Amino acid sequence: MIGTILIIGGGQAGAQAVDTLRREGFTGRLVLVSDEPYLPYQRPPLSKKFLSGELAADRLPFRHQSFYDEHWRAARKSSTTACSCVSAPHPAS
Repeated sequence: MIGTILIIGGGQAGAQAVDTLRREGFTGRLVLVSDEPYLPYQRPPLSKKFLSGELAADRLPFRHQSFYDEHWRAARKSSTTACSCVSAPHPAS
């Protein structure tokens, strides 16, 4: 039985992986590693609408904070701020 899944990258794919795993019933620990200390957010609207003032900052994340509080506790509180780069993960021996 898999107890922990490591997701590398805090972009749209990482956010979707968290969402899909929970929807499909995975109840283990999810760790999402990103080089940014922010929740996964929409990058195209950041450059096109947010910077021009057409979109509020709270509309950039893919999911509301409550989703991450419920499904992504370990990643938000430790891994996203603890790691700036992953070049090659090494499985536990």
